[in-house]
Amino acid sequence: MSRRNLLGMAVFALWISIAPTVEANSADLRIRLAGAGGKGSAKYRDRGNVREFQVEVENLNLAPGTLVQIQVNGVAVGSATVTTLRTARLSLSTQRGNAVPQIASGSTVTVVGLSGNVLVSGQF
Repeated sequence: MSRRNLLGMAVFALWISIAPTVEANSADLRIRLAGAGGKGSAKYRDRGNVREFQVEVENLNLAPGTLVQIQVNGVAVGSATVTTLRTARLSLSTQRGNAVPQIASGSTVTVVGLSGNVLVSGQF
């Protein structure tokens, strides 16, 4: 083998060893949430053994300290408190011991006020 071929094979072997791996059961999903009560986003990440779900909402027309409920497919998965900046955030991770819902294409996310009024919603 020529020196050039050996060098090419070494570079290829190094590239293979440092190339990022793609997990067979991985997913990264992101949607926008919109409605009369504000706007926001929802993110879902599934790495097989670790799942994460985050919802962020802003421009809420609610008083600071008000509790809002986050639902996935009509089922409550958590709540968040409105801040003085009129935002609310929920972050769940199985790595922290949280129950994280399974999310797939077609799953809906809804943020509702205590009276049940829909503030924002979206669909994956």
